[in-house]
Amino acid sequence: MKTLIAGVAVLMLTGTLAAQAASLPKGYPATFQRSGVVDELPGSGNQTMVISDARYLVGPGLVVHTPQLPRASIASLRISQRIGFSLTGQGPGTKGTVTEVWVLPKDYKP
Repeated sequence: MKTLIAGVAVLMLTGTLAAQAASLPKGYPATFQRSGVVDELPGSGNQTMVISDARYLVGPGLVVHTPQLPRASIASLRISQRIGFSLTGQGPGTKGTVTEVWVLPKDYKP
C-alpha cells in the first residue's frame, strides 16, 4: 500500500512539473534566475526598472522575449506583466543588472 501511495505521489508531482513546463512558449527556459511583476519601466534617461518592488539596473543590450516574438524590444513590456529574468553583477550592496527578460503567459504557474 505504501508503495502504491508513493507511486501515485511521484506521478502527481511529475504531472505537475510537466504541466508547468508545458505552459511556457517554445524557446523559453524551464526555470528563470528570478521572476516577478513589472511595477515600473525605464523612462527617458532612466536606466532602471522596478520588478516586484525591487529596483534593478537595465543592461544596454537587454534582450526581451515574448510568447509571440523570440526577440522583442523593451517597448513590449507592460506594467503588471509577470516576467522571468536574468541578472548579472549581483553582489553585496547591488541587486544586479537585468540582461534578459521573458514575458510569461497569463496561465503560467511558477
